[in-house]
Amino acid sequence: MRILKPYRGGAGAARAGFTLLEVSIAGGVLLFGVLLFSQTVVGGLGSHSSVRERSLALSAIESTLERLRSEDFGSLFRTYNQTPADDPGGFGTAPGSGFDVPGLDPLPDDPDGRVGEILFPVEPGNVGVLRENLPLPRFGTPFDLDHDGDTDGADVGGSYRLLPVLVRLAWRSKDGPQRAEVATWLCAR
Repeated sequence: MRILKPYRGGAGAARAGFTLLEVSIAGGVLLFGVLLFSQTVVGGLGSHSSVRERSLALSAIESTLERLRSEDFGSLFRTYNQTPADDPGGFGTAPGSGFDVPGLDPLPDDPDGRVGEILFPVEPGNVGVLRENLPLPRFGTPFDLDHDGDTDGADVGGSYRLLPVLVRLAWRSKDGPQRAEVATWLCAR
């Protein structure tokens, strides 16, 4: 059996500890690692906020389109256009084109102070008239919305069989103004 004796120095005994330079370098490397980690965490939190806002926006667009699909098709345009003059229940009784989205703040210069809006192919200044002959690629017009065989300039707000709609959101974020929109077509069942 061999008995081990404790180490009592020798030629390498002077190198038993760390020097001040080694400790300083190790501390600097550790500090750099901690700073890099904290920057990653802070960046991730900012990214989480942007993802949360985008998720709220897309969810609001989806629920708005579902609400439009569930309501009386023949009165959608009059219920959700930008003028209260043609509301189905009388002046100012319909929700109109603007809507709020909880968790999102409207842009400071937004005319109605609301995040969301529902848009139809209408001429500016003539928002109570649904037109099928307007050259608006975003809505897919000109297109025969009332299926009468003619794409004319007549008001089809009471006779449409297809209804192009654009749901648009614009909100204030810490990263600046943000926007999201979806264009689709609704049709009679």
